[in-house]
Amino acid sequence: MHFTEDDFENAILELFREQLGYDYVYGPNVIRDYAEPLYVEALEAVLPQINRGLPQAAIDEAMVKIRTYEGGTLVQKNELFTDYLQNGVAVNYFDGREQCSANVRLVDYDSPLHNRFTIANQWTVDGHSVRRADMIVFVNGLPLVVVELKSPSRENTDVSEAYAQLRNYMQEIPSLFIYNAFCVMSDQGMTKAGRSRRVKTVLCSGRRWMGVMRIPIARISMCFSRECSKKRGLLNCCGILFVTRKTVNSALRY
Repeated sequence: MHFTEDDFENAILELFREQLGYDYVYGPNVIRDYAEPLYVEALEAVLPQINRGLPQAAIDEAMVKIRTYEGGTLVQKNELFTDYLQNGVAVNYFDGREQCSANVRLVDYDSPLHNRFTIANQWTVDGHSVRRADMIVFVNGLPLVVVELKSPSRENTDVSEAYAQLRNYMQEIPSLFIYNAFCVMSDQGMTKAGRSRRVKTVLCSGRRWMGVMRIPIARISMCFSRECSKKRGLLNCCGILFVTRKTVNSALRY
């Protein structure tokens, strides 16, 4: 009996739900504008919770900023979002009496469990064309990780096809990669993770991806690099925050 790509995907979804404690959503069941790669419902629910004391006007201004990127290259937009992710969004708002300023956090790095971690499959994004990524890891509704899988049982198919698919996504649905921290691709036998910021992203040589792991993706929650302790695996709740906060601009750069 062949272990199909659907079987592989379901096994990974179970890993995220049962072992890593993620919420799960099936993409087609979420009513949304496909031109918007964010999981807006989750983002709008979490931001007030991790920014207690700030008025809704400040939250709304932050929402506008992280959804609107005028001009610049994809890399420049990703750099701006990464600054928002790591340092918060500086906003100005009117409190009814005077103009005020504040910093709206997108992630609570100090208390990881205050954040909302979601794994979604078949998440549709409408860009130059319509594409559905195999899986996306959302933190507070932000699509930080794109996961592409290829069946381990299909002949003449390996992780290089997942790489080619990610490259296609970059060209066809670039809005998704504004928010990308890193990508993961796997054919079960080999798993690779890499930063999509420097281009060339997925457009550079697949051989240069960081963290080539000749292990099944089911073990991807283990240690990813020397910077990550065993308690901070690449995709568990603490680990993904550690990586995005500390190493996005260094260890995960090609």
